[in-house]
Amino acid sequence: MEMHGAVHQAIVQLNIRDDRMRFTWSIPNRQAMLAETALKSDIMDGHGWIDKYAQQDLKKGLHLYGTDGNIGLTNAWSIIQTDFRCCGVSNYTDWFDVYNTTRVPDSCCLEFSENCGLHSPGTWWKAPCYETVKIWLQENLLAVGIFALCTALVQILGLTFAMTMYCQVVKADTYCA
Repeated sequence: MEMHGAVHQAIVQLNIRDDRMRFTWSIPNRQAMLAETALKSDIMDGHGWIDKYAQQDLKKGLHLYGTDGNIGLTNAWSIIQTDFRCCGVSNYTDWFDVYNTTRVPDSCCLEFSENCGLHSPGTWWKAPCYETVKIWLQENLLAVGIFALCTALVQILGLTFAMTMYCQVVKADTYCA
């Protein structure tokens, strides 16, 4: 009878631990998903402080353009400026602070050529990249939304499968112990 009582107590403790694990696992994930949703909706609406801080961070990031170890950032800015026909975050003068002179990257040029960023502003794109990309995102909101929903679905499925696998392991340990 004592053995049965010990096994019962172990199962009860396992169930309590399992419930606590589920509870502690679910709250941070719910909070993360809510924060992610709120952030995405704020970015898509383009209201207030997110625009301001995003532009400030992007301008700070301009200073990393062309530096060692930042090839991804350099390529991203070059592609954005070339494909969206824009220059800088607010305008091409954002680059003046980076280079400490009247100069922009060659990806800002209307017609690309080597060192074309050294020439006059008349040969550079005038459109601000932040607004241009923001308008593109708003115009393609459906596709962006579908992508966000698919990402959320994959996250939920991953959590579900992980929890199912965890429960199976706990269940196997309980009966085999």
